[in-house]
Amino acid sequence: YHSTWLGNKSIYRTRMAIDDGGELIVLAPWVETFGEDDCIDLLIRKVGYVGTPEIMKAMENDDELKSNLSAVAHLIHGSSEGRFSVTYCPGKLTKEEVESV
Repeated sequence: YHSTWLGNKSIYRTRMAIDDGGELIVLAPWVETFGEDDCIDLLIRKVGYVGTPEIMKAMENDDELKSNLSAVAHLIHGSSEGRFSVTYCPGKLTKEEVESV
């Protein structure tokens, strides 16, 4: 896969199995973008994987996010909700890019 849009399935498929305070390491050597298209990529970069309450608040104030509910769902599903840490090991995104979301 080439995006966190697909790679984050590792988060929402394992979230119930990871202990609070645990860590999920995502090996993603071909990941080079966050979204599957430019619009979604920009929204993910703008909002980030900040957890459900923050995503819902952002949606209230951002018409673009409001009109892209698939991005909202992705951002919620791709968050650990602060319960565990996620370490992404992407091949083509910089550390700074990953840490910014």
